[in-house]
Amino acid sequence: MKHEKIILILLVLFFLAQCIIFLIPADIWWDPAVYAGMGKYLFSGGSAGIWEPYRPVLWPFLLGFLWKLGADPIGGGILLSILLGVLCVLLTFLISKRYFDTTTSLIAAAFLAFSPTFFLHAHLPFTELPALFFILAALYFYPQKPQFAGLLMGLAILTRTYTAFAAVPLFIDLLLQFRKRIYKPAIMFALSMVIPLISFLIFNQLMYGDPFYSFIEQVYMTKQVGWLWHQPWYYYLFGLFKENPLAVLMLPSIFLLSKKKHLPLLMFLFLVIPFFFIPQKQMRVLLPALPFFYMVIAATLTSFIYKVKKHRIILITIGILWAAWTIPYLDFNTYDDKNDMYYEYVQNNELRGTVWVSNPAYVVYSDYGAKLLYYPRFDSDKIKEIQETLTGNETILLNTCDIPCPPTEAQCESEKTLFIEELKKNYVLVKSETQWICEMYIFEPISSLS
Repeated sequence: MKHEKIILILLVLFFLAQCIIFLIPADIWWDPAVYAGMGKYLFSGGSAGIWEPYRPVLWPFLLGFLWKLGADPIGGGILLSILLGVLCVLLTFLISKRYFDTTTSLIAAAFLAFSPTFFLHAHLPFTELPALFFILAALYFYPQKPQFAGLLMGLAILTRTYTAFAAVPLFIDLLLQFRKRIYKPAIMFALSMVIPLISFLIFNQLMYGDPFYSFIEQVYMTKQVGWLWHQPWYYYLFGLFKENPLAVLMLPSIFLLSKKKHLPLLMFLFLVIPFFFIPQKQMRVLLPALPFFYMVIAATLTSFIYKVKKHRIILITIGILWAAWTIPYLDFNTYDDKNDMYYEYVQNNELRGTVWVSNPAYVVYSDYGAKLLYYPRFDSDKIKEIQETLTGNETILLNTCDIPCPPTEAQCESEKTLFIEELKKNYVLVKSETQWICEMYIFEPISSLS
């Protein structure tokens, strides 16, 4: 009962903190704007919102469903993310109890709830958090109901494709059961995981004429975009240490955890190591790995401390030091994108013709459908494609900082300048601003003057 009260207090504190952050005014981030726009596109038959083919569709579907019900997909997505964040902390505690003792599980849950990356993204409607929820739910049901676990893992992959790495440790664990001639759990897990994936393949076939189109597009995007976030291979090593300095215990944990407790360690390794080889790196990518990271280091920590007398005093001391380290790193969502010019214009004016945007957030608070200047990437070929498409009957919301040229294309910047000059000649420049080095324009069709 004592431990149940502690975890309940932890969950309430985390929930209240997230609700307070929800009340802080902030602009929407790029990716959540994409998901909300895709949701509108799905439920409007393409007349509203935007579409990016390489994105998995489950999270946009949920946000679009909220919009179809008349709710705000952004605010609803944030509240849904907060709820999923609370459930992720609870599941981390419950799963950890299966492998370790209750004190270790409480430490792991506390570490997760107030780790900087998780704390920030628990109220941002990115895909990593719902994907993490499905992974943890799959692991929770895995021992007794492998078929349900497989279905949840399939939903995780439909939420964020790279979470497929999380299925590998479970398959390894199931294959180990083959030695005991136990085959049914592995077969049931695999078959049930395939069901959601088949539905996505059918969706791809109907949408693009190729069942694997979204996956191929995602491989292309991973290689060709995101150079602004390229980092060295060791980026995540320093990032995890910043999350929690007890990350130094990860190496001894590999040797200390027994064979019966190998699954949390394998989950962490398979959800981290592949991303060392992807040039584009952001800490939110590791969100699905964080619960297992904290389970492992909490277990290693307690295994050392339990061997010392007065270990409770040591645990309290470490807890105080951890809080002193972590609290300054906790970020609140006060994101300001400096794009008020676009939001005010879209809200107060009727946009004419086809709408083109360089940022998905520009039309996210409206029901306009929009084409994307930046997708799949803004380069010389994209500029040529746009020029061949424009007819003079478009509204164009363009920010030069949204469409950086690839560093490998020296001529792209000059072509972008010429492109903007052509727009100034062929359209009405109704509004412009300069923020930092960003040139911001709103173009309307000349015919709109009449």
